[in-house]
Amino acid sequence: MTKLLTIAIILSSICLLPQLTKAETIEVEGVAVIKKERVDFAKKAAIDNALSEAVSRITGSYVEGRTLVEKGTLIRETVTSQSRGFVNSFDVLSAKRNGKEYQVILKVDVKNEALLSKLDGLGILMGRKDSPRVYMEMVKKDETTSLVRNELFSLFRAKRYFLTDEKKHADIEIRINTTFKDSSIVYKNNPITFNELLVDITAWNTASHDVISSLSLANKQQGINKLEAKLKLCRKAAAEAEIKLTTDFINKWQKELGGNTKITLFLKGLKDYDEFLDLQNFFMYHLPLTKKIIMRDFNAGTGVIEIFTGVRAVEFYQEITSLDFSGHTFSVEETQQNRAVINIRR
Repeated sequence: MTKLLTIAIILSSICLLPQLTKAETIEVEGVAVIKKERVDFAKKAAIDNALSEAVSRITGSYVEGRTLVEKGTLIRETVTSQSRGFVNSFDVLSAKRNGKEYQVILKVDVKNEALLSKLDGLGILMGRKDSPRVYMEMVKKDETTSLVRNELFSLFRAKRYFLTDEKKHADIEIRINTTFKDSSIVYKNNPITFNELLVDITAWNTASHDVISSLSLANKQQGINKLEAKLKLCRKAAAEAEIKLTTDFINKWQKELGGNTKITLFLKGLKDYDEFLDLQNFFMYHLPLTKKIIMRDFNAGTGVIEIFTGVRAVEFYQEITSLDFSGHTFSVEETQQNRAVINIRR
């Protein structure tokens, strides 16, 4: 794939993941610093730290099993930031304050199947992004589809893709369907022939089953020589498809790792400025893939913050409504693009 996003990760081979049960129970420790004597926040942070550690342990086994030389840390960070989504349940075995820190020990039931599925998808997209294994299937095994496939084959090889004839070994599966038709009209007593090629292509990540790209192309060629017109149309369609597919592969990879969405929140119902500060810290601890929070304004019980996150706005708002802030919940009252009014329910 393009050099733009080169990542030095090498997978020595595509091997089967270890045979694990659907869930696994482990004991882990979590620690968090107590800030401004807010022991309640520190306890929640310590629990989140422990849950991340539980998920990270299984992630570490995956990274080692897949022989990911570099960027294993990036995979860990991507998944452990969403750790609660991979936990069935947990029990607090002990919780205590130790000086300026709060420590907990949890018994955590981890969803292995969901976690390994996510890791497998990330491993494919990250570890082999520069030279993915591609399997191309023709819906119709006719001359036109074969021409488009062969042209794509050549273009992919030039970009260091590895083409495989076995679907089970592929990182990306591409399905190609074509329709070629010709028609003619008479203009000033002269017959004019038109040839048209319709191409439909769908590509998906074989590990996560997510659709990576889907496109439909329609091109016309005027000419008398039907075979020459077909060759030109197939080459043009393959070139357009390769650009679109490559772009979508990269965009999908970036999305999996989290982009950089800026969301402005107008927080209504705050008691005072101290609660505004507490809420900022709470969001940093509890909102997945939150990279930075900037406090913009506070006036008459309403605070304005900007949050830079790795998830889309709609997913971000859903996450906020699922949070519990010291017994209080949140409702999204109004949204406009990446701006929202959030009301604190007491």
